Amino acid sequence: MQKLVIDANVLIRFLRADHPEHFQRARSLFQEAEIGNLRLVLLSSVLAEVVYVLTSVYQCERSTLHQTLEPFWVHGGIECPEKEVLQDAMQRFAATNLDYMDCYIAAYSVANQLGVSSFDRDFRKFADVDWNVPGGSE
Repeated sequence: MQKLVIDANVLIRFLRADHPEHFQRARSLFQEAEIGNLRLVLLSSVLAEVVYVLTSVYQCERSTLHQTLEPFWVHGGIECPEKEVLQDAMQRFAATNLDYMDCYIAAYSVANQLGVSSFDRDFRKFADVDWNVPGGSE
């Protein structure tokens, strides 16, 4: 079975439906995956790009992005290597005003029982994240 990595532009064209030809092609791709003719792979870096474009270019509300994007990591024809991390990151993103990458780092660190080393004080907002500043506390 053919396996393809999904690029951010495919997800964006499908979600926005603002380019009719690309929307139809993207929809066909997802339908082929749904019926089992091929397998798609959604990488965490691609999801980060999608979140960035949808919030910055299209002004999508962060609170609705989790609901909008969730079908892509629970879809039977789409593999998502970090599904649990992405779900947690999107929930953190929806609940805070922090950058998506900070939410992803927090979710990844918690899922893998790792601390976070950063000068970014925003990590204090996550009670479950073991945050430390390089060289000591500020």
